Amino acid sequence: MKIFPEKFSQFDRSGDSGNVRSMQLEEFQKRVMDLPDGDRTWLAAELLGSLPTILVDEDDEIAEARRRSRELVDDPSKGRTWEEIRRELGR
Repeated sequence: MKIFPEKFSQFDRSGDSGNVRSMQLEEFQKRVMDLPDGDRTWLAAELLGSLPTILVDEDDEIAEARRRSRELVDDPSKGRTWEEIRRELGR
């Protein structure tokens, strides 16, 4: 199973000179998956951090989450415990 779609064909998949751009992506994926969890986590964070932001303030869900966060910072008494939420749901 490939984790990289074919649209990444700008990468040279035929060479094996050792650098990432010429290494076959499947081999790169295999090597990365063999890394310890901490190293994979660091690499994933670095890669994700290098991408352009996808979610913006105009997204309704993000705006609502930020509004609720500000509301709780301004008045922590508005927060509820998980136990309170479960009771309200009848569980």
